[in-house]
Amino acid sequence: MTSKIINPMRLKWIPQGLALVFLFGILFFLNTFAIVDGDYFWHVNTGQWIWEHRVLPVSDPFSFTVTDNNPFRPESGRIHIILQQYWLAQLALYSLWSWGGEASIVVLRALIHSSLILAVFCVSWRRAGIYRALIFAALTFCQFQMIPNERPQLFTCLFTFLLVILLEKVTDRSRPVPRAIIVGLPVMMLLWANMHGGYILGLCMIAAYAVGFCLEQYKSFDSTSGQKILLLVGSGMITMANPVGLPTLLSDLFATQSNYLSGVQESVSSVNAIFSGGIMSHLPYVIMLLLTMVALVNAFKRIRATQLLAVGGVLVLSLLAIRYQIFLFLIAPLVSTYLPFTQKKKWAVPVVALLIVFLLSNTNFQKPSVFAASSEFPAAAIEFVRSTQPSQNLFNYYDWGGYLAIKAPDYKVFVDGRGLVEEFVTKHNEVLFEEKLSALDDYSINTTIFPIHNLVTGKVIPLAVMLMYDPDWKAVFMGRNSLVFVRNVPENKAIIGTYSIPQDYLVGALVNAYDRMLVLYPAHYRALVTKAQLQENIGDLTGAMGSLKRAQAVNPESQYVRESIQRLMRKSVRLGSG
Repeated sequence: MTSKIINPMRLKWIPQGLALVFLFGILFFLNTFAIVDGDYFWHVNTGQWIWEHRVLPVSDPFSFTVTDNNPFRPESGRIHIILQQYWLAQLALYSLWSWGGEASIVVLRALIHSSLILAVFCVSWRRAGIYRALIFAALTFCQFQMIPNERPQLFTCLFTFLLVILLEKVTDRSRPVPRAIIVGLPVMMLLWANMHGGYILGLCMIAAYAVGFCLEQYKSFDSTSGQKILLLVGSGMITMANPVGLPTLLSDLFATQSNYLSGVQESVSSVNAIFSGGIMSHLPYVIMLLLTMVALVNAFKRIRATQLLAVGGVLVLSLLAIRYQIFLFLIAPLVSTYLPFTQKKKWAVPVVALLIVFLLSNTNFQKPSVFAASSEFPAAAIEFVRSTQPSQNLFNYYDWGGYLAIKAPDYKVFVDGRGLVEEFVTKHNEVLFEEKLSALDDYSINTTIFPIHNLVTGKVIPLAVMLMYDPDWKAVFMGRNSLVFVRNVPENKAIIGTYSIPQDYLVGALVNAYDRMLVLYPAHYRALVTKAQLQENIGDLTGAMGSLKRAQAVNPESQYVRESIQRLMRKSVRLGSG
């Protein structure tokens, strides 16, 4: 009997394999943070509707303001696109949700994020060495910590990375295309086209590689090259097999109203976001952008045409909107090869270590091991609405629409994150932020639910003050960051009689809310003036005077503030003499 000899070359991979498994476990744990994207809920809700009805929706089943066409612009195709574009991803998300609830999407997100970070690390390591791999993996990890990704875009992130790897193999001039890729690439593109509109990025990547490959092969183009081009063209053409179609999707992309997009945080251009929020608020992206540009400049004469077109296109795309930044990280393996960084230098280790420590120390990590929706969603407020059943129609905060629709299905929403009709988003903003309340009457709104603070900016929402002093409205619920007001109509009499919140208590809560806002915006004139008015109304004249003097320091020319200070001084004298 002879013993089997183990090849020692195989044994050397065991420590590395164990290290990668350990790293994956850490990454998975750190990516198990709460659901923060309200869009997740309307995607799940739509998936449930599709499953139960066995057909794609043609009319909106979740809001009372939208049916099957835009009442302001009937020619718009946006409703059809949003209702049907994501159907396959929505079915997948619903199936997970029906099996594991909110925890299921946290696990899915953690799996995909962790896999992508580890894949960026491994591919970059193989192509460019461990130090560059560590830099790009750390950057990708930090960027994933900054973006909500509990929606079909999660699949676009996965497919983008896989597409880059597949395209590199297809356009490899030294070998034929494996059969697995000949089958897998078209299948992946077909799935992508029915899960998320981000497949347009995939089409652009395929086009970049096809053009670049032709430029590289123009002197030696043969039948094998032609077969590769046919594979790329066929993989692009197969994406037409989806309910929306590329022309319709592109027409909506260019027709979407700019005032609507300007109000969506992730649609703000990266350049504007960096200038307004500062470099540190987008640190991983800024570093990635600089490294990518350095790599392109360093390798401009030797980089493959396919890679130059792909990386250059994604770089430009990432500048157009915050939502596209992540794709620059997912093509990091292409960049890593050309980044000028010598591993043999003695300073390589300390430089990489310092860069990663600096990056991690300036990243706001999400709290891990939270397998549920964020506490920012109004769970208690919705439970109050479900139990008391105030009169419809209901006006809701934009980012809470999907959550409301799935948690309180008896109430159709005013608007949600789909933005099916941009004009209704504009009306929503006018009511919440611009003190234009006509839509509440125009659409027979009898119940409102909205946060005290804007969840994006941290500013107090003016509607709370407007409704508090309106005799037609009564506050009946106040949570940590949620308010429910109901209109004083016969259907709501019992609720008002039982749950009405005393005005002084509500004013005090709003004063505290303005205090928190002024920590973020200490020179916000409007907030200081409103806070002073609230303080005066509850008899805090000293506090009101302090707020007015701060407002005067911000705007010394304000006649209103001068007159208000004089009036308060006279009022204080009268109260003192009395």
